[in-house]
Amino acid sequence: LEVPERTADFDHSKFPKLRNTLLLDSIQGKELERVPVWAMRQAGRYLKEFKEAREGIPFFDFCHMPTNAEKSLCKSIIFSDIIIIPQAMGMEVELLPSVGPSFTKPLSTDEDVDNLSTDIADKLNKVYDAVFLTRFRLNGTVPLFGFTGGPWTLATYMIEGSSPDKCTKTKKWIFQRPESFKKL
Repeated sequence: LEVPERTADFDHSKFPKLRNTLLLDSIQGKELERVPVWAMRQAGRYLKEFKEAREGIPFFDFCHMPTNAEKSLCKSIIFSDIIIIPQAMGMEVELLPSVGPSFTKPLSTDEDVDNLSTDIADKLNKVYDAVFLTRFRLNGTVPLFGFTGGPWTLATYMIEGSSPDKCTKTKKWIFQRPESFKKL
């Protein structure tokens, strides 16, 4: 299957026709021949298969490699991470063993929020490339679902500095500086 170049004016009708619509039909409330089965696991970075696929490749480098879509558990999973969004906004983050993502300088002031870059589309191009490439390589066999880090999840990581537990700093920020939190 030849994969065309991803361009802004790409004609989406050129994607391979989807042949397995069972899950999408279920979502739309259509009558089904059988119940669709779907399994999801968050934090794929902890899976043995993910660790094997990225062996010898630094975590964030792996997240920015579109061809790693084919190294995943199945052809409809793209290994990336929500933390690449704050990274694209200019925050420095490390992946620490037994801790997970950890920001070297979590947000603590309104000025920190003002200094974040919002022009990040180019920095996430490799993720877009991975989605585009995977959609073609699936060749219509199954739908490709996408998930993203919600604003709350990203904000708590960016303010708390690592995997949030009680979100104490974040809750305090919301009540003391609601406009700044809304901007974030």
